[in-house]
Amino acid sequence: TVQDGNIDIEFTPFYAYYNVKWRRGKEVWGYLLFNSKIVIIREKEDSTMSSFYAKNYYSIGELARYQNISKQTLIYYDRIGLFRPAYVDPHTGYRYYSPKQIDYLDTILIMKKIGFSLEEIKDHMKNYNLENSSLILKKQLHVIDEQIRELKMIRSRVQHRCVSMEEALKYRSNPIV
Repeated sequence: TVQDGNIDIEFTPFYAYYNVKWRRGKEVWGYLLFNSKIVIIREKEDSTMSSFYAKNYYSIGELARYQNISKQTLIYYDRIGLFRPAYVDPHTGYRYYSPKQIDYLDTILIMKKIGFSLEEIKDHMKNYNLENSSLILKKQLHVIDEQIRELKMIRSRVQHRCVSMEEALKYRSNPIV
């Protein structure tokens, strides 16, 4: 237990996690660090009841691995205001993300993958709703279909060129007399 003025901090090691609690007056805050997942717990004490609020959070490394992106990408998205963590530890600066944010990040990554700029994504996400999102993605589907058509045409031309070159090599190595 560490005491700092009116704040008491208690670290309790358990088998697979640490329980960390701090108290300011009647308010108790704490978290469990369990296999890199952090569970934030807030207990409000009043004269009639105590209520607990708990949420699971994912570390920046876990979310990066889950989405197959770098931690630096998440830090950059936070810096530009595109995707902010749900919780930042005020003492360590560690970023934590809620499960609800995974779908939001997935939308950002899909839009980035299909050619939207980060600024376009940021604008879109500010006004995110199902109707706008559906319209924008349908327009992008048309662009993707056009790109597929062009790539098929290029593939056909390259394939034809390979066949022509192979034929030329055959004639060069076996000249007709």
